[in-house]
Amino acid sequence: MKEVAAELEQWLATGEPAAIATVVRITGSAPRPLGATLIARAGDKIAGSVSNGCVESAVYEEAMAVLNDGRTRVVNYGISDEFAFTVGLSCGGSIDVLIEPVGALHRAALEAVRSDRPALLVRIVGPADRAGTVAVLTEDRAEGWSAELAELKVAALAALGEGRSRAVTAHIGNEDATVFLEALAMPPLLAIVGATHVGQALAHLAKAVGYRVVVADPRSALANAERFPDMEILAAWPDDALASLRFAPSSAVAVLAHDDKFDHPALLAALRTSAGYIGAIGSRTTNEKRLAWLRSQGVADRDIARVHAPIGLDIGASSVEEIALAILAEIVAVRRHRRGGSLSAESLAAAR
Repeated sequence: MKEVAAELEQWLATGEPAAIATVVRITGSAPRPLGATLIARAGDKIAGSVSNGCVESAVYEEAMAVLNDGRTRVVNYGISDEFAFTVGLSCGGSIDVLIEPVGALHRAALEAVRSDRPALLVRIVGPADRAGTVAVLTEDRAEGWSAELAELKVAALAALGEGRSRAVTAHIGNEDATVFLEALAMPPLLAIVGATHVGQALAHLAKAVGYRVVVADPRSALANAERFPDMEILAAWPDDALASLRFAPSSAVAVLAHDDKFDHPALLAALRTSAGYIGAIGSRTTNEKRLAWLRSQGVADRDIARVHAPIGLDIGASSVEEIALAILAEIVAVRRHRRGGSLSAESLAAAR
């Protein structure tokens, strides 16, 4: 839902009914992940995607049927058949898509998303006659939660706390049910230390892919709303700024000041956090000196190994924008536990 939150909010303001389609199960390969969402309304209006175009037209037709009869349904879209004129997934997998009218529970989840608060949608996938979103949990309240959902409590709270969606089975009412717990996590945090040109480019790229961006720099001539529009700015020294933020394994710290008086305290402060990514800009020689300084401060090698320096993936970047792209690519790769190599190279190696 997060990916269509802005459009859904605009649509709901018009009072026109809308349907929401969500990928709730994947078998094999699929072009979009679990939780991928599409919203639809009359007049051939859609936003978002469940398959990057493979089955969107068919999902739209089902969505219109849902708005017509008010009946939630789970529709399976399977492997494409080159001999039949049917919709399907060209990547060879299959997906189950839950399609339902947008209602009060979706509005509650939307409210949480638009205020950057985590939320969890409890969605029954099967049996078919019970399919639909039945509850929404946030940090401070539960809507739609009933006694028959008690068996889901531990799994639901875990999914909400971790920000990770999951499918579970539970005994609901008098029958076993398949339930998709869709976690709408808070945006991951990227703290940029140093309001530099690279920091400007990185901030905009990271914001575009869903990061909460905070820029830390005590120099108001550099760290200001004119240079970093719509960004959070902390006009403080790096150690104070980072100490004021709440980090998680999904968080990242990019040290971009390229000045020891900022970079040194920033790295020490970053290593005291649970940030899953810490990177520092500079040449190999500069970073060797930095790491030597960290050791002189008593920082253990296992902690120094957390620092990605020089920062970024090796893509031959030369311009400010390309350097920012290389940095963000590495941040995302580390967050996803990937090496950041070429997908085609991996495919060729596997074929040998």
